[in-house]
Amino acid sequence: MSTRAFEVMSGAAILAALALAPAPVHAGDGATEINQACAVTTGCGNGDAPGFPVTVLEGRYVLTSDLVTADPSQTAIQVDGEFAWIDLRGFTIAGPTTCTSPGPVCTPSGGGAGIYTESAGSTNVVNGTVRGFGTDGIAANDNCRIQDVLVTGNGRHGLNTGSGCVIRRVRAVRNGAAGIVTSDNGVLAHNLADGNGASGLAGDAGSVIVGNASDGNGSEGIVGQVGGNVIRDNQARGNVLYGIVASGGAIVEGNTVADNGALGLFLSPTAAYGFNVIRPSATVPGSDTVSANAKNLGNNLCNGSTTCP
Repeated sequence: MSTRAFEVMSGAAILAALALAPAPVHAGDGATEINQACAVTTGCGNGDAPGFPVTVLEGRYVLTSDLVTADPSQTAIQVDGEFAWIDLRGFTIAGPTTCTSPGPVCTPSGGGAGIYTESAGSTNVVNGTVRGFGTDGIAANDNCRIQDVLVTGNGRHGLNTGSGCVIRRVRAVRNGAAGIVTSDNGVLAHNLADGNGASGLAGDAGSVIVGNASDGNGSEGIVGQVGGNVIRDNQARGNVLYGIVASGGAIVEGNTVADNGALGLFLSPTAAYGFNVIRPSATVPGSDTVSANAKNLGNNLCNGSTTCP
């Protein structure tokens, strides 16, 4: 079997595995309810006292109303137990911070997060919106799963996670710093990062970054940090600096990269690229396609030419 065929099959296998997501939880099937009333007055389940943050332990939790706090330094939900599953059920966790373009500029500032994991791992958050917090919308530790969530208007990162996390169909829009940041060996699949203040999407060593769109962010569109990343079938368009950045041992393949302010692909000499379509910005003098020393695997289109650096 050819290397190319094996890589395509590997990508398909990853996406097939990701499709096997557990069903959402619902109030009435053993889940603990979280709502504004219990958060403020009674506490929401075992281990939680009245007032924010709502303390979440191991087990299943489901929102039954929006959660709203007026203090940008107040965290809404703090996760203190392993294997917590939080189903937002379409509701919103909201703080008072707003972020306006360009920049974006976020005020008021503060130290609160929408959902914050203190030390536990394997947190799951699905199906809702987290917006308007002084720091991160969601900050989760290792082995998390974040899926079908909008994180927007947060003062720092929209989503900030540890290693081994799976992040799917997250929309990170107009956060003060990066849209989505994850540590090593993560999977970022089919996410959108738009108009964030720094990088749109960033994964550390060994991350798989596939099928995402990262547009109009304040620095890079997509960053594969440290090395050994797979960056495939993404769109990176209209970012202030580079479209895609990748370090040693990375493969950058099948991406559409257009109208970024610096290089379309800024790659380490030991990174390889193939089957990409790359176009520099027509309005930014000096923008270009690919860094000269990267390994060209062929079948790229650089500004309309099959001759690439």
